[in-house]
Amino acid sequence: MQKSREGREELPEDFYIPMALDTPNLTALSPFLVPQTHLGSPGVFMGMSAFMFMLIALGVPINALTIFCTAKYKKLRSHLNYILVNLAVSNLLVICVGSTTAFYSFSQMYFALGPTACKIEGFAATLGGMVSLWSLAVVAFERFLVICKPLGNFTFRGSHAVLGCAATWIFGLVASVPPLFGWSRYWPHGLKTSCGPDVFSGSSDPGVQSYMVVLMVTCCFFPLAIIILCYLQVWLAIRAVSGAAEEEEGGGVRGAHPHPAELLQSPRQPISPHRPAADPQGAPLQPICPPPPAPHLSPPAPLGAPVGATPPIEPPGSPFPSPRHPHGAHLPP
Repeated sequence: MQKSREGREELPEDFYIPMALDTPNLTALSPFLVPQTHLGSPGVFMGMSAFMFMLIALGVPINALTIFCTAKYKKLRSHLNYILVNLAVSNLLVICVGSTTAFYSFSQMYFALGPTACKIEGFAATLGGMVSLWSLAVVAFERFLVICKPLGNFTFRGSHAVLGCAATWIFGLVASVPPLFGWSRYWPHGLKTSCGPDVFSGSSDPGVQSYMVVLMVTCCFFPLAIIILCYLQVWLAIRAVSGAAEEEEGGGVRGAHPHPAELLQSPRQPISPHRPAADPQGAPLQPICPPPPAPHLSPPAPLGAPVGATPPIEPPGSPFPSPRHPHGAHLPP
């Protein structure tokens, strides 16, 4: 154990192993030199490699198809789809650089591409991830402006969407460039097969710690708060409109059709489908269904008359009606 501590003190400053190992030669376990089987079994590495391959196989066609369809069809070029295309571009950056590098590294069980490739992969993955997160925040803010209308008659146009997309890349670059110039660093993390900002190594370097705090506040908590608050306001607005619509609809139905409890409170008035019920305040209500029309009765035809013949019609006001047979036939004069 003493040899392990002495060997750890002789390691370079940017070397870290997240567990205690009883070996005198810790430098031989560098994530850029040998398989990291001390962090996981070969089956774990192969499983993660297969998972990364699945992400590449599904993510590349879906995001590429989103960009292609939006560019080909003019009807899809709306201000909201501009932001979704921006999200697809950032996802492609993460997949093509980060996921492919991780797929190869998992298959080799260590970061076999070297420290320079680690910095490139960490920068690209961090930039794409920050742009994706800020794109989701811009979408939430756009929904808040369109539905809640806090600015009155303000219209969210395509120019505003382009400005929002540009802001996502600016915020992403501000967050991902500093480790390239000495504020923190890009380093293998997890199973030491993919790179990112050094936020999990537990390093006591003030630069690493300060960058971790700034990154979490500005690029995690802040956009997440925007997403939650905007969608909360949208949900409250939709709930208020839905409640008002239900109250109006309920009032109209109540005026046309009385509630069963109201009808039961007046037992002296029989309930009939053709008779309008009375409201407790005395106002008549609409009948549930209209009464049927009165049947039309025609007088009987004379006895011996051909089928379809109509009986003679007496002139109006005649003082001497013609005699009739008891069965309806006219008697001879």
